[in-house]
Amino acid sequence: MTRYAIPRGVRLPQASPAAVLAGPDADWVETTDIDEDRGHGRTERPTIRTAPVDNTVFPGAAQAFRLRRDSGDLDGTWTSKESVYGI
Repeated sequence: MTRYAIPRGVRLPQASPAAVLAGPDADWVETTDIDEDRGHGRTERPTIRTAPVDNTVFPGAAQAFRLRRDSGDLDGTWTSKESVYGI
């Protein structure tokens, strides 16, 4: 599931955060952090990926991010994935 929090009347720029942060994980080793937690009957793995952006793509922004939340059962089966993008 991908959701964008965009105020009414604001237009998205040509390049969205999703486009800026696209690509395989191997390309993002330097700017990715992964945490893993087990408890309350589930396993959670949040991953954040960041990328610098310039003023021409997102006026006033210096960085874009993708936060991905994987969750699943304690047996290691992943049951859901959520990605949130922001600038």
